[in-house]
Amino acid sequence: MFLLKRNPLINFALAVKRLSNLKEYEKDIKKEKFEMDQEVKKIIEEINNQLSEVVSNDLEYLAKKFHIYQFIMSYAFDHNEISVSRFILIIQGFSMEEFKEFYRQEMFNVKADTTIEEIKEKISQHQDNNSISFLPTYKDFLTFEKEIHLIVPRIIQCLEAISAIYEDLNTEIKLLEEKYEEVFKEYLSNQDSFAQQLYVIGKDTYDYTKKDVNVYINIFLENFVSFSIDSDKKYLHMIIGIGLRSRLIEDSQYHLEFFKCLADQTKLNIIEMIASERVCARDIAKRLKLTKATISYHIGKLMMVGILKIDLQEGKKAYYQVQQDIIQKAFDGYMEKLK
Repeated sequence: MFLLKRNPLINFALAVKRLSNLKEYEKDIKKEKFEMDQEVKKIIEEINNQLSEVVSNDLEYLAKKFHIYQFIMSYAFDHNEISVSRFILIIQGFSMEEFKEFYRQEMFNVKADTTIEEIKEKISQHQDNNSISFLPTYKDFLTFEKEIHLIVPRIIQCLEAISAIYEDLNTEIKLLEEKYEEVFKEYLSNQDSFAQQLYVIGKDTYDYTKKDVNVYINIFLENFVSFSIDSDKKYLHMIIGIGLRSRLIEDSQYHLEFFKCLADQTKLNIIEMIASERVCARDIAKRLKLTKATISYHIGKLMMVGILKIDLQEGKKAYYQVQQDIIQKAFDGYMEKLK
């Protein structure tokens, strides 16, 4: 069952991510033909304009190297009601050793006594799996551990500066959150339709009628969709960007994106390879002689329209499957429109 949840810390984390790379974000939005919400853009610009040059430069560096927004999101899933200001107070109170432990646990989803070698293995698996989450490289992780006394004060300074402005705009942010929650409530009222249009639950992997799916509406990254499984695998958390609202309800847009995927030779090669053998992203990239980033882009598109699904298994590589029943349904649905 899909359950609409509110989590203020998730939107803050994604605001941090957007602020860390504004120009690239706007390029991506235009490229993917998403409609940018002008009220959200105004809030982001207001925060950005009030940040000092030092903070802006630090934010770009810290986000690129250490993915600081990722550990905020990870923490948010287990602390649904915590405010941004409360979160800032908590991390301000950490000693260096406590922050190191906090970063390891939230960034890598590991226990406090996990060894460096185990974290290295986790990072390696993450890179192999073409994961939709973000982790630092092993080299950057070692830099963080070695220079933590220099890095943590910069993280705190950045988050303090952003949160101070963010809190001043809290009324406007809450109004936008409420506005889009009402929009998505309508979509969620028909659970079967919502599941069918998103294709987020593979029929052999997750059954939304048996497991709850917590849905969080994200106002700051319009094109962002992320999935996370909790540690005991009872819940699937889904963050969905507000820009996806139009694509959820426009069947013609879905069919257009679906058939565009089938008309692309690279995507067809990927589909045929996955249908014929068990492969992960690295295997596909090597076989097609393309970069992993290129393969990631194509796989993302194929997953978005439901042609592919990913089998997420803790401690193992993620392999892809072609959802032949979804392909058949898409063709059947289009044929119905022609009658």
